[in-house]
Amino acid sequence: MFNPAKFVARALLGAVFINGGIGQLKAPDKLGSVVEAEAAGYGLELPTAGQDLVTLNGAGMVAAGTAMTLGILPRTSAATLAGMMAPTTVIGHPFWKQEDPGKRAQKLSSFLSNVAIIGGLMMVAMDRKK
Repeated sequence: MFNPAKFVARALLGAVFINGGIGQLKAPDKLGSVVEAEAAGYGLELPTAGQDLVTLNGAGMVAAGTAMTLGILPRTSAATLAGMMAPTTVIGHPFWKQEDPGKRAQKLSSFLSNVAIIGGLMMVAMDRKK
């Protein structure tokens, strides 16, 4: 049975990923170098160019965000998005690396916002009813 409240909640959450994914698809080179630098800082060797990973991530965000919003495998879509958000949050908002208090506070706020979004995605992923 269609639940309008859940549809609106999924749409509000999905909009973050649809918009973010489109942004990544439009300018993958902008974030690609950041991904490469951060991965190197953790001693990780990427399997492909950072730009390619950003493009893949952006496409996945748009696809899973749209599917979740429309109620197409919403639990699977939400779990996929939560899995995608974990490395994005660590690489994109490493507040622990910031020595400037203002920059640290900004990174921490963004980090915690992403953690809250992951929590919302987990709620969708665990929901047993459409």
